[in-house]
Amino acid sequence: MNGAEAPYSGDPGVTTISLKLQGDRTLEETRRKDGKVVAVWTMTLSEDGKTAHAKTYNAQRDATDEFELVKQ
Repeated sequence: MNGAEAPYSGDPGVTTISLKLQGDRTLEETRRKDGKVVAVWTMTLSEDGKTAHAKTYNAQRDATDEFELVKQ
């Protein structure tokens, strides 16, 4: 959770992944292929723990998507 890169398997488009905790409720996940960033996911948990806001950036498409996750 300190942002250090670690080997990743199971996806041919990703060779390493890093996780970084930013503040108390935000997690950033960065995926790289041969050292180049291919995607960044940011997830922020609400204070009540019932929802999370997720934002994804796809560097290959230069596109951002956002969505909410709701605990049922």
